[in-house]
Amino acid sequence: MVVKILLVEDESIEALDIKSTLESFNYEVPYVASNGEEAVKKALEIKPDLILMDIILKGDIDGVEAASKVKDLNIPIIYLTAHSEESTIERAKLTEPYGYLIKPFNARELRYVIELALYKNKMERELKDSEKKYHSIVENVLDAYFRGDKEGQIIMASPSAAKMYRFQSPEEMIGISAISLYNNPEDRQKMLGDLKKKGKVLNMEGEGLRKDGTSFWVSMNVQYIYDEEGDIQGTEAFIRDITATKKAEKELEKKETYYRTIFEHTGTATVIIGEDTTISLANAEFEKLSGYSREEIQGKKSWTDFVVKEDVGKMNQYHHLRRNDPSAAPIIYDFRFKNRQGDIKNIHLDVDIIPGTNESVASLLDFTEHKKALKEIKKLYKLEHEARADAEAAKKEIYTILDRVSDSFVALDNNWIYTYVNKRGAENFDKTPEEMIGQHIWTMFPEGIDQPFYKAYHQAMKEQKYIHLEEYYAPYERWFRNDIYPSEDGITIFFKDITEEKEAEEELQKSEEKYRALFDNAEDGILLMKGDHFIDCNQKALEIYGDSREQLIGNTPIKYSPEIQPDGKISKNRGREFIKNALEGRPQHFQWEHIRSDGTPFYTEVTLNRLKIGHEYLLMAVVRDITRRKKTEYDLNESLQENEIISRMVMQLVGAANTSEIYTITGKAVKELLPHSSVIVTGISPDGENVRIMNIFGLDSLNKLIKILRKDPYKMEFPVKEITAEDLKKHRSEKLTEYEDGIYDLTMGKIPRPLSKMIEKVFHIGEIHSIRFFFETKHYGGVSIFLREGQPMEHKEAVETIVHQASIAIRRSLAEESIKKSLAEKEVLIREIHHRVNNNMQIISSLLNLQTDDVQETETKNILRDNQSRIRSMAIIHENLYLSSDISHINFKDYIENLVSDTLYTFGVEISSININLNIEEFELNMETAIPLGLIINELLTNSIKFAFPENNKGTINIKIKRKNDIIKLIISDNGIGLPEEIDFTKTHTLGLKLVKYLVKQIDGKIELDRDQGTKFTITFNELPYKERITI
Repeated sequence: MVVKILLVEDESIEALDIKSTLESFNYEVPYVASNGEEAVKKALEIKPDLILMDIILKGDIDGVEAASKVKDLNIPIIYLTAHSEESTIERAKLTEPYGYLIKPFNARELRYVIELALYKNKMERELKDSEKKYHSIVENVLDAYFRGDKEGQIIMASPSAAKMYRFQSPEEMIGISAISLYNNPEDRQKMLGDLKKKGKVLNMEGEGLRKDGTSFWVSMNVQYIYDEEGDIQGTEAFIRDITATKKAEKELEKKETYYRTIFEHTGTATVIIGEDTTISLANAEFEKLSGYSREEIQGKKSWTDFVVKEDVGKMNQYHHLRRNDPSAAPIIYDFRFKNRQGDIKNIHLDVDIIPGTNESVASLLDFTEHKKALKEIKKLYKLEHEARADAEAAKKEIYTILDRVSDSFVALDNNWIYTYVNKRGAENFDKTPEEMIGQHIWTMFPEGIDQPFYKAYHQAMKEQKYIHLEEYYAPYERWFRNDIYPSEDGITIFFKDITEEKEAEEELQKSEEKYRALFDNAEDGILLMKGDHFIDCNQKALEIYGDSREQLIGNTPIKYSPEIQPDGKISKNRGREFIKNALEGRPQHFQWEHIRSDGTPFYTEVTLNRLKIGHEYLLMAVVRDITRRKKTEYDLNESLQENEIISRMVMQLVGAANTSEIYTITGKAVKELLPHSSVIVTGISPDGENVRIMNIFGLDSLNKLIKILRKDPYKMEFPVKEITAEDLKKHRSEKLTEYEDGIYDLTMGKIPRPLSKMIEKVFHIGEIHSIRFFFETKHYGGVSIFLREGQPMEHKEAVETIVHQASIAIRRSLAEESIKKSLAEKEVLIREIHHRVNNNMQIISSLLNLQTDDVQETETKNILRDNQSRIRSMAIIHENLYLSSDISHINFKDYIENLVSDTLYTFGVEISSININLNIEEFELNMETAIPLGLIINELLTNSIKFAFPENNKGTINIKIKRKNDIIKLIISDNGIGLPEEIDFTKTHTLGLKLVKYLVKQIDGKIELDRDQGTKFTITFNELPYKERITI
């Protein structure tokens, strides 16, 4: 299939030459357009495979604008231009061209660029087809699909993802953080950890979080996305909703637990038996009965292993009969069971088939002890008689024991007569047991009547209930503890002198009161914790936390903590870690940010120590309020930070190349001071007519803002003439000022008030402060600071200092830019001259090329080619000067390489026939020397090509240029037939060698000829001084 190329060129001669060249390569050129409008029309009409587009065209639109109008046709475009200014290239880049050809160019370069463009276009079409298939798969997949960037922001989502997470559309998910889709952020951290280790994560389960706040179970497959160099660019994930599966698993687990619980707690030994007699499941009761563990039984033992030999045959018959005809085998019967120790047990068996299976469930009740019990009952009747005889002996033994106990003991009958008193009891009253037994208690101790003991004894006797009493007995000046036990026969009393115990308790109470006084009057807050809950605290702790005792006790430290600590750690997790370490006996000392119930933040130093009180461990937390100290540290750090940022910013401003860089440095410095804010820097447009947004720092989502505004904020303009002196003074002064009406005021009403309020709400904007760059009454932009809701305006003086320093730098930069602009205009003029000379020479070269095609005589063709080559050698000089950063010097090595390549093409030399060796040092030459030297090299190279290798002989041409100090040496040689001896090149009449002679003289050089091996010319010269053309 023939490739169709639309040629767009307004120079008719060049267009004719290029068309002829393209057709020589078998391309079809159906039309040559001479202006942008025509190019657009013909592109739509012809639908060519490729467009060759000159950038500079006659008419209302140039080549770049014409290309932008046909961009949607997806036709590859190659630009032809003699211009290569950065601004032109930047404009052209926006149309995504497939290549550039800088005039003048040769046919070989043209063909290579076209072939590469066609190949690239073909590959892109195939890639788009592939992407379309890929997107179709993603759009229709049932699982959710996501792509995220390296920062964890979602950059792509499938429709199923939006549906799964309950968003309105996939677009609504773009830009949100992937962590917001996890119910537990720790799941994401675990996923990223596994991903880093293994490169991919498969079937990881966790809880997802929908937009409406509900959670659900998901299974994730995640892997990295790599670029062509193998660098990680982000992640992609397939998410499957497994909530139903999880619910089913939970139900199954619940049922399994339910039936297993029943199985385990039947109260009898229970087993499940397979058709092959193997026990597949056994409960704990069967373990006890058999003496084997479950691991030894399940799947390894047969029920026959536990049956005595004589009963196996009968039971085996039942086992098989039950599986053929369940009703034919008995369900309940007895057999003898043999355990691990070889003991024989009498077992009552209840067995039946599990419906729908060949397995049976059996319950085994051990009634061996029941049989033994019957024998024991008989023995007990016999023993009862013997026991009565022993009762009296036991009574005596009890009294002996009571005499040995440490407590005092007395027994009184219903008439208050002592029937028994042990030795310790009598000693308490300085008596013997014999003196007390048989006496009336209130006769012996009349002073006790109506005392607490008296009342307690009578109450116990009357109500027949146990009473415990501790009381001080004044007559003996002692404390006694009484345990009074009533019976039908009277009361028995255990009592003990506890005077020493009471005195110890009193001392302990005094000690506690002393330590409680220290506890309550400590300068630091002291709290006791059981686990992670407060159970006690002193007054200072209540003052620090700002709560009452009722509000604080029972709460946890997390109630008084922000979600995140200043070091970025989650308070809940970090607090648990400190508590765990302290409970393990490792004292903890750390700083902690708290929040009172009224929302006031405060900072503390906390020491956690473990205390053992009784049989349990508690924690003592000593809390010191260090808010003032932290405030001092914070103020000092802020001051140091401000000074560091301002100093660094001033140093950067000194090296700033232009106002754009100053705006960026200023915005970054303010953003560094206020990291949680958004900063917008505005500046003056190049024409001085409008103020524009130059930089935006810290905005959550620029795309979201563009959707709300329906325009790019960077393209918004605020005319300087609309900014009044009063407005400058009120809202755009050299002092940081708050906008009373927010964004509406900031944009001078260009964004309507309702839309302004919407933006403030969407981006959680609180206050907006602004300060202008100080230029007396002129407005050159400034800095606007968007604070979050509730965020205070900090570093006010530092921000003003930054903007004032930026103002000085902008004034300096504008002055420098004015000077540079003046110099640049003159430089552009010189470049344009070189460009025009180069273009004109290209036209002359094209004319000669066309003339050569029409001439039949060989000699005339050669003359035309010689002149074309000479013109090209000078055109390349002007091309290099046009492209060079120095408009008076060129890189001579680059120039010679281009010149040789172009000359070989002009004379149709095949690389395989003549080998060119270049040995050229890298240096620059001024145009005074470069133009004549280029013509010399062109003439000598042309002579070697035409005459050194007759009859298409192969050979080599060497070009060597060396520079040592101010002396330059040029050597051009070939290994051809050589210059005939009879020819004196200094007196020849041929134009080529005449030109060489005069040009060598022009550069004040010396030429030598060596005929030993082919032809070798050596020319030695100095670089000519450059003559200034324009005085600036």
